[in-house]
Amino acid sequence: MIHRANHSGFTLIETLVAIAILTIAIGGPFATAEHSIEAANIAQNKMTAAFLAQEGIEFVRAMRDNAYLSYCYSGVDAAACEYWWNGFTTNTYGGTYNILQCTTNGCALDTRVLSGELSFGSGSIAPCSAGNLTCGALYLTSDGQYTTQSTGNTSTSFVRKISATQVSDTEIAVSSTVTWSTHGKPYAVTVKDYFTSWY
Repeated sequence: MIHRANHSGFTLIETLVAIAILTIAIGGPFATAEHSIEAANIAQNKMTAAFLAQEGIEFVRAMRDNAYLSYCYSGVDAAACEYWWNGFTTNTYGGTYNILQCTTNGCALDTRVLSGELSFGSGSIAPCSAGNLTCGALYLTSDGQYTTQSTGNTSTSFVRKISATQVSDTEIAVSSTVTWSTHGKPYAVTVKDYFTSWY
């Protein structure tokens, strides 16, 4: 009597093909999800950088306005109003502004340091030295604000620098640039504005 075995299982090749199909079916959505999370992270960083860059321009605008008010309403004499632009651009007439200090190497800005006027004298904005790559590095405080003070704060990948260029005797171009890197790829956002002597 002859007995025939019933071979009804998967062969090794069929098993490998099934595993490959299953791997592709599962791996595809995982890869898509990973790319989506990375894209969302980049978008969030771009939005944060845009706000930080705009904050830099707004701070310089506040410095300009503060220079005007300080000169015009200082009580020295009526002619002091004529000097506010020189005070803002060249630090003459006893001012503490001089945005052109930011021309060569840029300036670091910390909006949390506001002990007095919105100027260089208050420590809110300070010129960077040549070759200082960490100048303008931002840290996150426990209450969610950005600062240049590292002590007790969380390091971020954002670096903000303010730079100024004299276009003419009555016009200055100011730019606020925020740089950072995500997965080793560098990114940058720049906001630029022009300030004029409107007196």
